[in-house]
Amino acid sequence: MNAKQLICLAGVFAAAPFAYAQSDLPDSVKVPAGHKVAMQTTAIGEITY
Repeated sequence: MNAKQLICLAGVFAAAPFAYAQSDLPDSVKVPAGHKVAMQTTAIGEITY
């Protein structure tokens, strides 16, 4: 693995804990305590699942 790939990979793992930060979200969309995030999206609009 070259240095560029290693640096990019390290950046991904360093940012991962912040990806699920929910402190700024309204209570109606936060994941309840004791549960974990199972689906994530960056889209805007309605999501049907």
